[in-house]
Amino acid sequence: MIEVRRQLADLIAGDFNETYLGLLNQSKNEINKSGYSRINFTGFSFMSEDADYFNYGNGSVLQFPIANEDWGEIYYIGFYTASSGGNLIALFSLPSPITIRIGQKVIFLPNMIILKIPKTMT
Repeated sequence: MIEVRRQLADLIAGDFNETYLGLLNQSKNEINKSGYSRINFTGFSFMSEDADYFNYGNGSVLQFPIANEDWGEIYYIGFYTASSGGNLIALFSLPSPITIRIGQKVIFLPNMIILKIPKTMT
């Protein structure tokens, strides 16, 4: 068993700094629709800790462009190493899918995306 201390949790959360956030469908494929592009993710901020986890949240509002056509249902958000191409480094499932129609945009308010780092790992 590995005990994770706050400093290590900060390093793990810091690995997401300056990555790019993308939207993925049920098949875990990034959407490819008119108006869509990944957005810059500046990182997670420490929020709190409990007995089992260090909790981090997006520190600012994250806003995707306005959809120029229906983007369909979004099931996942992905963190990428580049604004296009690059590597997918993490995949988070949404609590429930969201449907994006023409003229709408996806907005994540601060602390809507939560990274929970366990205090013990095996």
